[in-house]
Amino acid sequence: MIGLIHVISASMTALLSITVLSTIAFFIPRLPWFRRYFIPDVAVLLLLGVISNILFPSLHTLVLTITHRFWLTMAASLLIFYGGAELTHQTMRLIWKPVALLAVLGVLVSALMLGILLFTFSVAHLPLAVDILIGAILAGTDPTVLISLLDVVSLQARMKELLIAESALNDPVSALLATSLLTALTPHASLTTAVLLLLWQVGSAIFASMLLSYLIKKIQSTSSLFFYRHQQPSATRIQIDSLSLRVLSIFIFTSLTSSILHSSPFLMAFFMGFMTQPLVQTHSTAPQRVPINHTTVVQSDNHSALPIILFAVRSYLFLSLGLSFPLHASLQEWLYAVVTAILLITVARPLSVLAVKGVLVRDFPLREAGFCACNRQTGVIPALFASELLRTHMAHSHYIDLVVTIAILATSVFLLPAFLPLARLFRVTDE
Repeated sequence: MIGLIHVISASMTALLSITVLSTIAFFIPRLPWFRRYFIPDVAVLLLLGVISNILFPSLHTLVLTITHRFWLTMAASLLIFYGGAELTHQTMRLIWKPVALLAVLGVLVSALMLGILLFTFSVAHLPLAVDILIGAILAGTDPTVLISLLDVVSLQARMKELLIAESALNDPVSALLATSLLTALTPHASLTTAVLLLLWQVGSAIFASMLLSYLIKKIQSTSSLFFYRHQQPSATRIQIDSLSLRVLSIFIFTSLTSSILHSSPFLMAFFMGFMTQPLVQTHSTAPQRVPINHTTVVQSDNHSALPIILFAVRSYLFLSLGLSFPLHASLQEWLYAVVTAILLITVARPLSVLAVKGVLVRDFPLREAGFCACNRQTGVIPALFASELLRTHMAHSHYIDLVVTIAILATSVFLLPAFLPLARLFRVTDE
């Protein structure tokens, strides 16, 4: 009984700490001095977590009580689900080839190239399999930072959806690759088992998504539930809140099905978000997307609670990662982590895009390929794997955590000032 009370009190303290820190992270970018710059929530949350970990080392132990794999997976899946929901069927028909190849071939090339480079130059003196695992974890790009960034930087519609679609889809592919490698690295595990598990996770996720999206569309057309009805847009609070209820209900249904089938939760979340289009309300004959502004959150014109929910989920993921930051890393480990981030940005990412461009000569214009090669944001999947590996006490997990933290800071903070100039250079802005 005393043990249960201790666990409950520790969990409540951890949740309170996360709430306080996320509130601070919410207001910092909105202070007058910071408004002239775009500072992503992810960067603020991560830095706050690292600083809090330095000042209050005991917070790390408390946060471990609420960072169970189930909750981390649910949080990452919701962000990927929303990334898929941001896409439109009309534009995807035009860009599906580069999106598919960037998400599959691009992830494989990026993971292998980064892993081989790390092993060849003995960056951290790790086995080749572990180096490739690091490459797989870092291969996914992050839709959460990107979607927020595109609220303030106007890109051409095709380029915008290409970036969102790639970042939302290659997260599940990166997770599948990393999971397969972890399975193969498990003692006494066979390669056949890893391959069969991968095929089942992919196949069941795609088939179940197709079936469930069909059933949900039928429910939407016949249900009397107010948040499923397709009504005229209204300024009333209950009509606006229907957006959050619709998104969350479909997402929860998706997560439950994925758990039952043991399919890939991230791949299924992406396909369900894309196929069901929960952000689109239809009235009369024309579909209309509900606008969500992530830079204002509370002051959004539609007063939806969805941006607040998404911010809370990002807070949970990235504060957890920041609070687990290895405080006692040596200077040599810091150097290895920085070199890994540089290789990811300057070699692995450009080569992965170049491989896709080599396959798609006509369907992937050079200016789009150049802009994609120069831009990537690291976030959801690396944060999830870093936190999970720390919990399992896997060998080299603290080093992987350090690499992930540096990579997120490098790609989601230090590269952001170059985003708009590069967009203008490659002529993909909507100006």
